[in-house]
Amino acid sequence: MNIPIARLDKFYQMAWWLVVVTMPWAITINNIALMVLVFAWLSHGNFYEKWLSFKKSPWIFPFILLFSIYVIGLIYSNNFTSGLNDVLRKIPILALPMIATTGPLLSISFINYLKRSFAYSCFTIAIVSLFIAAIRLYTDGATSDNLGVAESQYHDLHSSASLIWLHFSYIQVGRWGDLHPSYLSMFLLFSIVILMNEMVNNMKHDVLRTTAVVVMILFIGLLASRMAVLAFIASSFYLIIIDIRKRLVRHTIYFSLTVFILIASIWYNPVARFRIVEEPISTSLSISSNTTKWNSVSYRLLEWKGAWSVIWKNPLFGVGTGDGDQELKTFYSNYNTSTVAIDYNAHNQYLQTWLETGIVGLVLLLLCLLIPLIKLRNNPSDISFIIIFSSMCLTESILERQKGIIFFSLFFAILLCTKKSNQ
Repeated sequence: MNIPIARLDKFYQMAWWLVVVTMPWAITINNIALMVLVFAWLSHGNFYEKWLSFKKSPWIFPFILLFSIYVIGLIYSNNFTSGLNDVLRKIPILALPMIATTGPLLSISFINYLKRSFAYSCFTIAIVSLFIAAIRLYTDGATSDNLGVAESQYHDLHSSASLIWLHFSYIQVGRWGDLHPSYLSMFLLFSIVILMNEMVNNMKHDVLRTTAVVVMILFIGLLASRMAVLAFIASSFYLIIIDIRKRLVRHTIYFSLTVFILIASIWYNPVARFRIVEEPISTSLSISSNTTKWNSVSYRLLEWKGAWSVIWKNPLFGVGTGDGDQELKTFYSNYNTSTVAIDYNAHNQYLQTWLETGIVGLVLLLLCLLIPLIKLRNNPSDISFIIIFSSMCLTESILERQKGIIFFSLFFAILLCTKKSNQ
């Protein structure tokens, strides 16, 4: 039975939409959406045309090579099972750019619709998280165990602060769905850029967009991710500079207001103020084998020190795919008695990639960021995506979680294909 092309195209578009809107939610649902997308891509056939499209898209090769270097890393990995799981988790780095490049071209209007759908999906997650946290507050009371090793320091500084702040902030507010504060903040940041770009460029100032932007800014304040706040400020200042150069006064005011709202919400929330301002200021930037008191800042310093220690011994080829975390565990166990049980990754994607796949892997990762930076240079909102993602990689190993992998692969794919469909 021959299915009309128009119907196959609709099915293909629906599959992309499902991947986009389910990405912030449960991984299982998103995996199903990814399988639907693959099926929709295969259903079109025309594999010779796909091959021709592939050859005309050189931007895809750094992504293919980055995935390939992880596969090659299996050859000298000491833990093949762990490495294989890592490779399987990273298949979207290969698959999504390939599908976007060789499948039917998506129109600019549809890609904008995908971006808007993602933004509203993230807005919905923020609302659901607040609602569930409110129900838990009513049924079980406020949850105070939120800041781990820094809990006592927080209470010393904010002894009179209500426990409700701890209940609605940082890890607790997204605990219901295992929503990592940094990853969710990253999604919300780009969602704000998407909706703000629509508001200032298309003059669409409806109540829903405005409400969504304000709620997501405030929710980022509740999540209290340090790098997310810095990434938001960096991307906003980039957009403000662009607007000033173009003499777009209205745009400049809007983006300046978003930064002001975020900073004000952080200062008003004692948990966010503690994590983003007070804890880093009160933490020494020097650690040694005699250090026994740790917090989220000093742990980062330890993780980076461990990563550099592993890289120093294996700078060219790394330790192999899947072996990075085990090498870091060995470093922690030998550091001192207070770090024996630690099992954190490098919490820096650049270091994580280098220590596992060597200098070639790091260069390929940087190319995956730099080539889009060049191709999308005339679209400030898309450049903001690169700024946000690149910044978040400084304090998180983003590509070690599926949500980070999908976010990286999907948006680079569709943004670069937006450029292609413009030609």
